[in-house]
Amino acid sequence: IEAALSPELDLRVSTRATLVGGNLRERAIGMELSRQMKVSRLLLDGQPVEYLQNEPLDSSGLRRRGNDWLLVVLDQPLEPGSRHPIEFHYEGQVVSEAAPGIYWVGARGNWFPSRGGPFTSFDLLFRYPKRLELVATGTQLESVVEGEERITRWKPDGPIRVAGFNLGEYERTSVKVGDYTIEVCANKRLEPALQPPPPPTLPLPEQSVFP
Repeated sequence: IEAALSPELDLRVSTRATLVGGNLRERAIGMELSRQMKVSRLLLDGQPVEYLQNEPLDSSGLRRRGNDWLLVVLDQPLEPGSRHPIEFHYEGQVVSEAAPGIYWVGARGNWFPSRGGPFTSFDLLFRYPKRLELVATGTQLESVVEGEERITRWKPDGPIRVAGFNLGEYERTSVKVGDYTIEVCANKRLEPALQPPPPPTLPLPEQSVFP
């Protein structure tokens, strides 16, 4: 997966995977993708392939359903066990800013195409504004700055079901426990919903007035 985040929080993604033909010899293959992300191009074996994606909903519909159905339509059924490179190109605003410097990635939808969450060997490459820090699933293998962008690459130690990321202006701390290193990243400030309420204002006692 290669993902690029613009300063306006638009996320452009290309995901490359391997599609394995099943015994049912399907002509249409259903996947899920966040409703905030819209597919612009889909390639199978290097050639454009037809696809169907749900029409956009209003804001109430987006809240009720986090994912679209993405239907890949094949010219011919795949032979059982055959392997085919498949490539998705899509973009949208799956990253939101809760407060200045505080961001979150939509929790109700998949930011990459998924079909039932099988164990997968992920390799993640991110481009994003260099003023931000990004954390993702796996071990960070690379980190370089090119102009106003930072580029990082992350790879889990083995196959996993779900890969995620988040970014912000973080304070970091880490501790080593035996063979494990635990690193915690936290926003430098609280978003408004988590701010402690102001202390109550008590009325002043009435003062007696003497002639």
